[in-house]
Amino acid sequence: MQRAYSRSDIPRPKAIFAVDPPLDFERMYYSLEYAVRHSNVEISKREADYFIKRLQYEFQSTPQFDNKPFQTISPYSFSDTSQTNIKTLVSCPIMLISEPDIIWQMEERNRSMYDLNTLDCSLAINSLRLLGNNKAQLVLTTGKGYRKLTGKRNPHSWSIVDTEQTIKWLISN
Repeated sequence: MQRAYSRSDIPRPKAIFAVDPPLDFERMYYSLEYAVRHSNVEISKREADYFIKRLQYEFQSTPQFDNKPFQTISPYSFSDTSQTNIKTLVSCPIMLISEPDIIWQMEERNRSMYDLNTLDCSLAINSLRLLGNNKAQLVLTTGKGYRKLTGKRNPHSWSIVDTEQTIKWLISN
């Protein structure tokens, strides 16, 4: 997201929307470590183990050893007190969409609010607003997250998007 606004050699989008995006890879890493240690849901443990290995491979580090690579790639980083990356989006209309069905997450995946992208989305939008971006918004949905092919509940699914609302928002910006 922020790369297009921090560089002058590539086109800038007029507006940005994202669906349940991972924004803070350092926080995500710690959350995944917790899942590997404590979850009793096999799919959660396998997913967490895969992503930990992937993050270690991509960053050639862990946040405990060196959190700078994690901060550099994260659109929002809670541990970056200067808010380096999110500042680049202060003039960009941005809409983040998430469905924090915490009961489903706890029952189906052994996850807490700390494990959800919703946490980072709310922090990022709040930071943007505090920095003066009055076109930063967080859309929280309820009861929309279902996989299209299987019909199974999953609040991380793109089905949480209200297509008409999102298109109207994009056109208006």
